[in-house]
Order: sequence, then structure tokens, then C-alpha cells
Amino acid sequence: MQLFHISLPNESLITLQQKTAGWVSGLILFYHSLRGKSPGDIEELLLQLKGSHRMISDYLEENVFDLQQENIKNFLMKTSILSWVGAEFCNQLLGIENSKDILRNLERNHLFTFPSSDERRWYYYHHLFQEYLHTRLEAVLCREDINKLHKDAAILWKKRCEEEEAIRHYLKAEQLKEVCRLLKDLGRRLINEGRFLLIN
Repeated sequence: MQLFHISLPNESLITLQQKTAGWVSGLILFYHSLRGKSPGDIEELLLQLKGSHRMISDYLEENVFDLQQENIKNFLMKTSILSWVGAEFCNQLLGIENSKDILRNLERNHLFTFPSSDERRWYYYHHLFQEYLHTRLEAVLCREDINKLHKDAAILWKKRCEEEEAIRHYLKAEQLKEVCRLLKDLGRRLINEGRFLLIN
């Protein structure tokens, strides 16, 4: 099949769709980076395509991130550690009161923020945008502060009885004792329910 008159095998198109999640500008950026490249180079570029890739990060920095106010930048970077972004959760995590307005404005302005349901209680970021934001977070916060952010998120998820999310953040925060404690409490239940814990 072809993308902008560049022939790509079906497997590559599937990978590209997964990487860009239908983001049209991402497809266009990818197209400009493909011209003159061999099939092998294209496959390698596909594998490397993420939010920290220079082609993507330059676009997001110049056209999205740098245009935001400082409080919005701070919100985006710190919430980039979350799989799901909810107003009440973010208020508690960041010690603010306007997360609902921020999330609604991000969605309204098409800033790679999508509601997970019609109720709009939870949102998620386009994964390339989230990867970019996380790279920015690591550039401005030290490891200790990032670990604390993950630990605080883990505590909030645990209070919500979302143990698997709590474990994921405790792992990121290098809180292995808390991970073991949660796994001990959670393991038997997961086995009885026939579920497997997936942590990335």
C-alpha cells in the first residue's frame, strides 16, 4: 500500500497507525522524514518513532508545548506519568483546584487530550504527546522529585483500590517494599480471578 505516494508494506502501515494513533500531523511529519529512504531505513525509523524522537519533539515543542502558560506546562509534565488523567485525582496529586477546567480546555483546544467516556471524568493523552511530556519532565525535575511524584500517585491509586496502578507507580518510585506488600495482598485475589498483572 502507499502513503503519500510512498509504498509501504501492510505491516509497516499497521505499525505507523499504531504509533500515530491517527494523528494527521504525525503522518505528515513521518512522510517528510521518509523521502529517499530505503525500506530498511523506513522500518528502523518506524521502530524508533516515539514522543522523544527529534522529529516529533520539535513539532510538539514549537507548536504545542511552548505556546502554553507555565501552569499548564507544569500540569502536563507532571500528569504525564499517569495512564489515566482525572480532575479530582490531579487536584489531589498536584495540590490544585482547577484540574477540571484545565482538562476541558486541553480537550477543547485539541491538545492531544481525549476523554475516556462521555462523562469526561477521565482523560488520556495521545501516547506520542505523553512520551514527549515525560521527556520534558525528566529534563526539569531531578530523579528524587520524580520518584516522589510516582509515590504520591501510588498512594492515591491505592486509596482508590486500584492496586495494579499503585504497583506500577511504586515500581517507578523504587518503593520495592510497598510493591511486595501490595503484591502479597493482591496476588491471591488475582489468581482466584484468573487475572494476570501487566506492569510496564
